[in-house]
Amino acid sequence: MKRIIFAIGMSIMLFSCGNSISKQTEALMIKGDSLLDKRDSIGAYKCYKEVADKGYAVGKYKEAVCHLDGIGVEKDSAIAQKIFNETFKLLMKDSKNIRAWRYLGDCYYNGDGVEKNYTQAVKWYSKATEKGDAISQLFLGDCYRLGKGIEKNYIAAAEWYRKAAEQGNNDAQSNLGLCYIIGDGVKKIIQKL
Repeated sequence: MKRIIFAIGMSIMLFSCGNSISKQTEALMIKGDSLLDKRDSIGAYKCYKEVADKGYAVGKYKEAVCHLDGIGVEKDSAIAQKIFNETFKLLMKDSKNIRAWRYLGDCYYNGDGVEKNYTQAVKWYSKATEKGDAISQLFLGDCYRLGKGIEKNYIAAAEWYRKAAEQGNNDAQSNLGLCYIIGDGVKKIIQKL
């Protein structure tokens, strides 16, 4: 589920290995995301594959997710793992890219190209949140809420959801709303009618 949210939610101004993606490549990634939203998984896969073939980590990551989850191609975890390994190596070379830090967090969280390690996922998400990355804020909130890689803390989870929600992240807005309904980390505001 997290991988699908990630694949759908990612777009607009992506970078890889220190080189900014050309406008044409950026447009191709946005087209792939749009096709995925429209349930054209084959078209989305073709877009991601084309970007991956140019050596961009973002394209490789999405290509691997497609192979892992059977989006536009036959499900094949062995191919996905091979691509995740290549992606992980590209991401490790990119020490200044906020989105690369988020991808590294995703790799550790999901065990993509590296052994699953929630503590490392939290480390990389935290690094990206310091620069205001809303998706990393959402994922860090999830880690706090679930106690994955860090001690369970509903107050911290709600705070990270709030920060991401303030940037317009729909998933964070939903999660924060649930926190208020349930009363996790915030004062419960739903009253009986």
